Amino acid sequence: MIQEYSSMRASDPLHRRPRAGARLAAMAVALAAAAAPFAARPDSPLGGFSAAGSAREASLEGRFDTLLSAADLREWMAHLAAEPNHVGSPHDRSNAEYVAALARSWGWTTRIA
Repeated sequence: MIQEYSSMRASDPLHRRPRAGARLAAMAVALAAAAAPFAARPDSPLGGFSAAGSAREASLEGRFDTLLSAADLREWMAHLAAEPNHVGSPHDRSNAEYVAALARSWGWTTRIA
């Protein structure tokens, strides 16, 4: 009976690591618990900023967020992920030119090396 179970486990991918999901869940909970003390609090300054600097940075980031458009982000991602992007491929070059054109349209100076 033990021999049959052992051979079944080796051939059935669902029985290879029966506790892997539980381990992953436990790791996720432990990571969340460890990170909780470092979570940003609305009343505390951002790390590396004074209270006044933190307020200015939060204001700047808020203005930046208002400039983002979900439709634009979807369009850019669709273009960038349309084909495989391995180094040196034609689509890799196309993506570089696409991003450079976007940056130029925002007033940046670009050069593709």
